[in-house]
Amino acid sequence: MSELGKEIERRRHVKGWSQEFLANELGVSTRTISRWEKGDPISKFYIVPIKRVLNFSDYEIMKYIGSKTPDLYDEICFNELFDKDGTLKTFISKLDYVEKENPSFGDDINEYGDDEKWRGIFEMSSDTGCAIFSKEKEVAGYWFFAGISEQKYELGIRGENINKTLIPMDIEPFSLPGKYDVYFVDLFIKRKFDNSSVKIHIYNSILDIIEEMAINGIFIKRIFGNMSSEKMIKLARNIGFLEKCDHKVHKMQNNQGIIVPTKVYEINLESNEKPRLFERREKLSYLYGYK
Repeated sequence: MSELGKEIERRRHVKGWSQEFLANELGVSTRTISRWEKGDPISKFYIVPIKRVLNFSDYEIMKYIGSKTPDLYDEICFNELFDKDGTLKTFISKLDYVEKENPSFGDDINEYGDDEKWRGIFEMSSDTGCAIFSKEKEVAGYWFFAGISEQKYELGIRGENINKTLIPMDIEPFSLPGKYDVYFVDLFIKRKFDNSSVKIHIYNSILDIIEEMAINGIFIKRIFGNMSSEKMIKLARNIGFLEKCDHKVHKMQNNQGIIVPTKVYEINLESNEKPRLFERREKLSYLYGYK
């Protein structure tokens, strides 16, 4: 039995948890927990959630996995970042790198609308957004999505520029059980933090929130997003998003330096087949009715 497997088993017993309970917390099968505790290798993909659920310190997890590099990042949801005046001004002011590292190549200098509007949309979406901070309190990356009306959604997946016309009143708060259409508004990683650890934090924090919503009877029917870099397109494809069309306004620079339209991608969470997005989350798959 591996040392980490022994420690997982010990901490599970201390908490009074069954293998099934721990499996549900980590989004894996009971068989997987059993294998880990018997000494099978553990994918690095699961180290962050294991650390979080079983309260390992950076030092402890380094000792068990033999890594020279501790986890240097923290996930903080937007709803924990409000200033005393009830706004997200301080956090948003730290995102000045977004425009510098992801410049707009479109013809309309106001293609996204004004900053005040977007601050309101950030605040309306505070339960479904998360920032990844370095230990030096620098924003390494962030993401957020929002529920929107079916009308806005249909415009969006046809490549229309809903960013310019979207206002806080268009946001559909996830306040009641039901099914929602979702616009994945933003996902950015600062270049200096473009590493696997930050990406895993982002992936896990997205699924954690989708799972928490599902537990409360709030389900997502479909998600679309405007992919503004080839890196984002690759990521979207890897987790099961399908290309819908070119965006009619927004543009990006491809890897050859050519200015091209950004791409609109969509994923349907009501399909008959389990979405690739849920592959490592058995509890989430179960909540959505996938076996």
